[in-house]
Amino acid sequence: MGVVQVLLTLLQISCSRLIFPLFFLILLPMNLVQFERGIDHFNRGYFFEAHDILEDIWRETTGPDRLFLQGLIQVSVGFYHLFNQNYKGAVSQFTKGLTKLEPYKPSHRKVELAVFSERVLGFREQAERGLVGAVLNPDESSVPKIIYLTS
Repeated sequence: MGVVQVLLTLLQISCSRLIFPLFFLILLPMNLVQFERGIDHFNRGYFFEAHDILEDIWRETTGPDRLFLQGLIQVSVGFYHLFNQNYKGAVSQFTKGLTKLEPYKPSHRKVELAVFSERVLGFREQAERGLVGAVLNPDESSVPKIIYLTS
């Protein structure tokens, strides 16, 4: 059970015979060192490992970074599926991930997202072609890198 779930459980208040959870916003920032490690794994083509690292951060993060992280996780899983010829899984994960990243464009936490998302969309289109029987040979070297903006 995550930190937030434990705190919510401990802070439940009783009213008559019903229990109402006391909802409040606890903002737990994401671990930036681990985030950079996850991005490095993604950029080196270790998509499953990037997913694992980012998911660990996602579990303990609340607030506006949560969907951002989930979007990156899903894109990472999409590439994992694509390169393992699971085109249905790739299309699904790319679609979910791009949808979650959309509100954060053009950038979030100094991560460039506009061009990145457009390039991922091209890979989703490849996976869609694979779903209808096209023979694919996706080029791992053309996977977009997650880059930090300097300004």
